[in-house]
Amino acid sequence: MLRRTFATASTYPARAIVARPPVAGIDLNWSLENIKIPATLKPHELLIETKAVGVCHTDIALSGAITAPKVFGHEGAAIVKAVGSAVTVAQPGDPVLMSYNYCGDCATCLHDTPAYCEHFEHANTVDDDAIFLSEDDKPLQGRFFGQSTFSSLSIAEEHSVVNAKDMGLTQDEFYTLGPLGCGIQTGAGATFVQAGTKPGHAVAVYGIGGVGLSAVAGAFHAGASTIIAVDVNEKKLEAAKEFGATHVIKAGNDDEVHAKIMEITGRGTDIGFEGVGGARFVTEAIRNSAVRGKVLYVGIPKDYNESVSIPLMPFLFKGGRLEAVIEGGADHKFFIPEMVKWYKNGTFPVDKMVAKYPIEDFKTAIDDMKKGKVIKPVLIF
Repeated sequence: MLRRTFATASTYPARAIVARPPVAGIDLNWSLENIKIPATLKPHELLIETKAVGVCHTDIALSGAITAPKVFGHEGAAIVKAVGSAVTVAQPGDPVLMSYNYCGDCATCLHDTPAYCEHFEHANTVDDDAIFLSEDDKPLQGRFFGQSTFSSLSIAEEHSVVNAKDMGLTQDEFYTLGPLGCGIQTGAGATFVQAGTKPGHAVAVYGIGGVGLSAVAGAFHAGASTIIAVDVNEKKLEAAKEFGATHVIKAGNDDEVHAKIMEITGRGTDIGFEGVGGARFVTEAIRNSAVRGKVLYVGIPKDYNESVSIPLMPFLFKGGRLEAVIEGGADHKFFIPEMVKWYKNGTFPVDKMVAKYPIEDFKTAIDDMKKGKVIKPVLIF
């Protein structure tokens, strides 16, 4: 891949949250800084002005493993400022909702499953191209999920862009829906797209954060008859009812949760959605599933190498199924507009999970999310 050169290119000034390699004693080595971005675009790139961007646990988790300064952010709502010569998805002035990047050429992309692009990791999380420069002209990595929207101006990949100009959104709605492109899509898509949820199905969602609430909503829109929300936080359980949960269970004792699920369903769950992150929760979701039940694994474990131990004979005899989920298995070109329709008709109250903060208050936003005070922080430039 050709690396960008700044030797002859002029630059634009911008502000960005820059993540630097972890330092002992510092919880999150992020700072709001003045940076520079190139004024030239490759054929399939867009210059975008970020207006709002959601904070996702993925930003935080992956920033703990970097070895060079990087700009994260991958749930952006932005305005197109300029486009490369081959861009067809949008024009300058168009509002766009940002999502994941993909190659477009591999077998899975060509079979309409770009969320499972064979080059997903490189296209979204490990590209080391120095998109940005610091004030003192040091390289800063970008292109995170093809967008790096923790910057007021950024260079985005065309595949990461969903045009919102015909969605009929007010400015406030547009800012609210920035997070549709990752965390919300991951949850809603898992139960609506990938799981094959049908009327009559019983669905359990373990972990009611932004992703879990969205999984509840996806199950609701797919017509599930029973939707069980499981979490330790009673406030989140109450919120789950507004997104379509028919039952809520306070987590804590695994045996009690299992007994309650069996009491509610009579046979276990057809779909289990694990959004907490950890082997124990996957194992319990499998235990609580019905014959031919499916468990969807979404949560990011604290230990990258954590593994799951499954009692194989019980799993075999009930024809158990365990699937990992990336981006809900959804093609964002089609699924983001679908979620916007849910929001506009009042059946997907995204605004009830979102709390907006000025970009300068990003540390407060993250702290509030970690403490459970808010579900989905959105930073406003």
